[in-house]
Formats: sequence, C-alpha cells, structure tokens
Amino acid sequence: MTFRNGFSIVELMVALLLGSLIAIAATQLFLVNRQTSNLQQGIASVQDQGRFAMDYISRDLMQAGHDPAGAVQPFVFTGDAEEISKDDDKYDLIAFQVRNGFDCLGKTSYFGLKIYSVVDKGLRCTYTSSSPSGRQVSGTIIDGVEAFQVQYGIDYDKFGEAGYGQADVYTDATAASSLISGASKKRIVSARFALLLSSTGVVSTDTAALPASSIDVLDKTYEAGTGDSNVKLRDGRLYRVFSTTVTIRNQVDQI
Repeated sequence: MTFRNGFSIVELMVALLLGSLIAIAATQLFLVNRQTSNLQQGIASVQDQGRFAMDYISRDLMQAGHDPAGAVQPFVFTGDAEEISKDDDKYDLIAFQVRNGFDCLGKTSYFGLKIYSVVDKGLRCTYTSSSPSGRQVSGTIIDGVEAFQVQYGIDYDKFGEAGYGQADVYTDATAASSLISGASKKRIVSARFALLLSSTGVVSTDTAALPASSIDVLDKTYEAGTGDSNVKLRDGRLYRVFSTTVTIRNQVDQI
C-alpha cells in the first residue's frame, strides 16, 4: 500500500501568500487603469467642451454691433436686468446687439439682442424675438460651467490717433458702462471672456494630483470651498480654464 503526503502547513501558507500578492497586484492594476481611463475621459470631455464654447461664443461676438448701414454700440448695459451685460461673483451676463446676423439657432437675417448667461452650471444663449414671451432660449450649449467672466477692451484714442482701434485697458461691465457714456465716452473695441469648466465625474482620488487651493479666472480668484463665491476645486473632478479675446468688428469712429 502506498501513502501520499499532502501539503504541509508551511507550503499552504506560502501558496496563500503568493495568491494574495497576485490578487492585490491585479486589483491595483485594475484600479490604476480605471483611474487613467477616467482621467483621459475627463480631459477629453472638458477639452472638447472648452474648445466648442470658445469657438461658438467668439463667432457670435464678432457680430456685436456690426451693421452695414452704420455701426452701433455693441454691448447693452441699460434696460431690463435680465437683458443687460452685468457683473457677478461667478457668472457674468453678456448682452449684445446684432444687426442682420444670426440668432442663437443659427438662422440668418436676425436683428435683435443676444444674451449669454449661465443657469444651473449650463451656458445658454437667449435672443429676443416676436413671440409672446419676447425671448427665446436656444437650450444649454455646454454643461459643467463653474465660472463665466467677461471683460471689455476700452479704446481711449480718437479716430486718426495712434493706437486707435486697440484696447488700452480691460475692465468689467460696471466700469465699461460708465466709460462709454457721458461727454467723454470711450469705445469698446474687444471683449475678453473666460470659462472655468469641470468634468462630470471624479477623475482622481489622489490628493497629490488635485489642483491648488485657488484658481484665477480673468480678474477673479476662486478659493476651494462650498460657499457661493467658492468652487469645489478639491473634490476629485478635473478643472480647466479657457479664455480668449475677440476683436469687435464694428468701428464706431464717432463714439
């Protein structure tokens, strides 16, 4: 009769240890790959949204105040509180006049007012119309907008002077409104805007990879936090700032 010996307790413990190490390594590899995938998706999503928003708004602002029959003041600073360019801690509102241009849906031969605002972190375009409501909303253009800031380029030079047509200073809507009115009114020749966008989901739980405790968006600085004037910068989501400057097509030489 032949007897066969089984594994010893030492051999079983070694086997269990090796199996545990392999399982831990496999789990760690899975988590790293998943985090890398989330990060790549977050970057792609935010970059796509940012590029689209920059192009969309820039093309629209090139219409501001432009009229073949005679240029007009591009931006609106007086009137209905919901239909004027104004400042806000997080979300500025920008309103401008369009003559024979495009409405928010891309339809041509539009004469009226266009407004960009942020509602529930969604950037939207609103335009006046002949409908009973008087205003139409195109719907949300992009989501994940944590801040939207606008500045206006003011030209202090008169027609024929050196530097005419170039911005001497960039300022907010409140200051711009006062500068373009009165006896010595100035001209708005460009607009600078910036968007702070966030990814829809968490891309990293690594605290070392999280952004700094504050972030600048044009002339505003947002601290990490949950207050009305703060942004949740350290919640694991991806945050990116996109900004550009647009030259206004109209040249209001007598304004």
